[in-house]
Amino acid sequence: MINYKYCPQCKSDLDLEDQYPYCKRCKLTIYLNSKPTASVLIMKGDKLLLAKRSTNPYKGKYGVVGGFLENGEDPKSGALREVKEETGLTARIEKFLGIYVDK
Repeated sequence: MINYKYCPQCKSDLDLEDQYPYCKRCKLTIYLNSKPTASVLIMKGDKLLLAKRSTNPYKGKYGVVGGFLENGEDPKSGALREVKEETGLTARIEKFLGIYVDK
């Protein structure tokens, strides 16, 4: 487990008094638990749909559609739910690319 002392985003000292480390400068909370996610590449021909992030981290930046899985949700269902929530589109999964673990 990583013991954070400084914010990985802005390098400021973290407030370590609460349950989770918190950066007062950039408002980042570091949750020390697993966070399974599902991401989707939405293609039309040779074009890739990107979504503009509405929350931190990286608010205002563009990325692929995706998000956190709900408790007990399988990755395929979570991916399709995220597409609907973030774009309003109904999607189908044509190809599974893989499972990746960040260490």
